[in-house]
Amino acid sequence: MKNEQMSIRIPKDLKDKFYAICREEYINPSALLRGWIEDFIETRHKAEPDL
Repeated sequence: MKNEQMSIRIPKDLKDKFYAICREEYINPSALLRGWIEDFIETRHKAEPDL
């Protein structure tokens, strides 16, 4: 599978807090975001199977 990058704009303080919490809890921020995206797609796919 080929990996792609996605760029988003968020306030610096929000990003800093997110990374701080991930660091404290030994969570990979990218893996966490990928999981959220996968969950979102799965939820939408169940509601609209043609996606």
